[in-house]
Amino acid sequence: MEKKSENLIIFFLVVFSLYCSLILGMSWDEPYHYDLGKNRLKYLFSLGRYEYISPFVWTINSSHFPGFYDTLTAFISQMIPIKYEIQMHHLINLLFSFYTIVGIAKISKTIFNKKVSKIIFVISFFNPIFFGHMSINPKDTIVAFSNVWATYFIIRYLQTQHLEIKRKYFSTLIGIVIGFGVGVRIIFIGTLLPIFILFFLDAFFIKVFRSKKFSIINFFKDLIKIFIIVYFMMVVFWPEVHSNIFVLPFKFIFESLNETTFGSFWGLLNGEFYKTTNTPRLYLIINLFYKLPEYILLTYIIFIFTILKDQIFFENHFKLFNIKILYIIFIITFPIFIAFITTLKIHDGLRYFLFLIPYLSIIPGISIYYLIYNLKSVLNKFFVILVFIPFLYFLFVFFSLTPYQYTYLNQFNGKFSYSSEKFENDYWGISIKELVKKIELNSEFKKDKIYKIAYCGINYDIGDYYLKQIPNFKFVKTSKDENYDYILMTNRHNGKNTDKLEQVKTCFQAYKGEDVIVVKKKGLLLSTLRRKI
Repeated sequence: MEKKSENLIIFFLVVFSLYCSLILGMSWDEPYHYDLGKNRLKYLFSLGRYEYISPFVWTINSSHFPGFYDTLTAFISQMIPIKYEIQMHHLINLLFSFYTIVGIAKISKTIFNKKVSKIIFVISFFNPIFFGHMSINPKDTIVAFSNVWATYFIIRYLQTQHLEIKRKYFSTLIGIVIGFGVGVRIIFIGTLLPIFILFFLDAFFIKVFRSKKFSIINFFKDLIKIFIIVYFMMVVFWPEVHSNIFVLPFKFIFESLNETTFGSFWGLLNGEFYKTTNTPRLYLIINLFYKLPEYILLTYIIFIFTILKDQIFFENHFKLFNIKILYIIFIITFPIFIAFITTLKIHDGLRYFLFLIPYLSIIPGISIYYLIYNLKSVLNKFFVILVFIPFLYFLFVFFSLTPYQYTYLNQFNGKFSYSSEKFENDYWGISIKELVKKIELNSEFKKDKIYKIAYCGINYDIGDYYLKQIPNFKFVKTSKDENYDYILMTNRHNGKNTDKLEQVKTCFQAYKGEDVIVVKKKGLLLSTLRRKI
């Protein structure tokens, strides 16, 4: 009976995520990644004879992007009619994202137990930060996938290195998943720094996971093997380095580390604009505090309380619990600490730190496991109610935001409908597809008239793509700083790199007029077609 219930839940989760995946519009970066993948695919299939033209994203040349994943998805998408290309890409992204959640469940099962892993699976799936990106993000979700599975395979390698077949198997898989991540974004290696540190500590000093027959000689042999696999996967779909695969990769890596012109110049954090080259030190803390569901924040408090109150329970249920939980805390806090002490350029919410979200579900999972296991206690019953009621409310909000879950903000943010003044909610611009569909149904627009349409806060190519799909709708694209009839926008910032802080506004603030067509969720304006008055 329990197995049937679990299968039913998984079936519902899969169907729901598939539904969201298929109705979502393109995210900001998607057209660029489609073109990048197709160009590199043509280059490879022509064995280098095709004149590869490097597309651009903002001011960065694509030479900084190895392009493994883009080329792979381009190859798969070529097998279906082009009109379903977007949906196919979303489904591929979804598949890897879903297996990221499976990966964190397998890690939890390995280091704790099966029951804890099931709880963590559900918490991870319903995390709005991660779920909202599952289908539309062709970079950060794949980085998360590679990070989580690299962690799992490293643990299994440490446990089974003395077995020759297992050693070859897991060392190969480590190379493949790390190569996969590096083939998406080179700085993926940085996300593995806490994992590498813990690996060496465990292999040579702490010895929580490593087998008693761990061989240092075999380890160094496997390290060379892993490096070769990673390097091959990094350069094979990277045409810009094919003229010199031993020098150019490192040249581009160092260039990309010093590059600060990519992406957004400004960000909006809790109602305050900031220049992304001077990101506030508490950026991650603030985002996590407002974007994690309330019940998850509560479980962290409960965890601290229960550890102090009933340490013996955890020691009896989980072998070497204290060291393992310190490992998890280190994995979570290391990136936060690095972001705090350095001048990392961060924007677009938590998209660059999606790899952290699955790990953030582990401690809540342990807390809930403890409460369920000790339900007879009056205090624990109170804690269960304290967590369960906010969880039910969160689920209501979660489904109410479909399919824009990544715009979620918890109650600590204040009234959700006013949050466009605090955060750039639909920074991916995925609600544009729904907005344009509403234009098609609106009788205000005449077939014999040509409309001047401006854009703000969206990828112009995406705006053109969806507007051109409206039958008999004629428009010319014009600048938002010139004369226009309507402006199509989200609430991203409207600042230029040369602007002063006091000049920066959101698109909603900068361009006044009458909202003719809108996309709203729970009263929050995500995108609008605004008539100039």
